Amino acid sequence: MPYTSILAEMAGSWWTFLLRGIAAVLFAVMAFLWPGLTLAVLVIFWGAFALVDGIVASWREPVPGGGRSCSSDSWASPRG
Repeated sequence: MPYTSILAEMAGSWWTFLLRGIAAVLFAVMAFLWPGLTLAVLVIFWGAFALVDGIVASWREPVPGGGRSCSSDSWASPRG
């Protein structure tokens, strides 16, 4: 059975699951105690994510039309 090796791995590191659960409960309690701070941090994280995502997307995205003049193979046409 392929699950036996996964279960053996999990049994050997049970304390990491416990630590993760405790951290999740603590973060949830803090979010309920300080909702304003939680919202501010989430807005900052989302803004940073959007900024980095936009920079990476503009860096990775090819020039519309592949650098050629406008044709039927433009940025608006679906890629196949």
